[in-house]
Amino acid sequence: MNGILYNELFPDRKLADFVKCFWCAKNVTGAAHEFTILPDGHFGMIVQFEKNNFQSIYLKGIWTKPFNIIIPADTAFYAIRFKPIAAESILLFNISEILDQNRALEKSFWGIDELPFKSLSEFSDLLTTKMLAVLEASKKIDERKLKLFGLLFETKGSASVEQISKTLFWSSRQINRY
Repeated sequence: MNGILYNELFPDRKLADFVKCFWCAKNVTGAAHEFTILPDGHFGMIVQFEKNNFQSIYLKGIWTKPFNIIIPADTAFYAIRFKPIAAESILLFNISEILDQNRALEKSFWGIDELPFKSLSEFSDLLTTKMLAVLEASKKIDERKLKLFGLLFETKGSASVEQISKTLFWSSRQINRY
């Protein structure tokens, strides 16, 4: 990307069912850049910095259509690309709340406003610790849900509910309700 420095890191294996990757995009030019993002079945938590100053945190929903994003001049985004199961298991909300939309989070969410982000690896390490603590403190996650999302991403959504139902030993009705 011309004028945009982009980098990705894969999560610790303990988070692999919940996080696709950590990423950072920095606009190092004096002009804003616009990009079109295509839906990929993931949602994101984005921490925005302008001129190295913390600005905001927001969730960028699962999108059903392409959307445009503008990265202003002298702006950096540090982000997590989550798998859908992370909504209920790590962030503790219903994923339908952010379908095709953004949602602002409190600036103090997970104490992010106080964390010293100097690099993507530091961002990844600090938030991995936070997420693992949430998972450890929460109730056990239904293994069928983890397997369901694993199958959906593995088959790129081409498997029918009937096929998935037989594989997971989970009724089609229950899968559809979920």
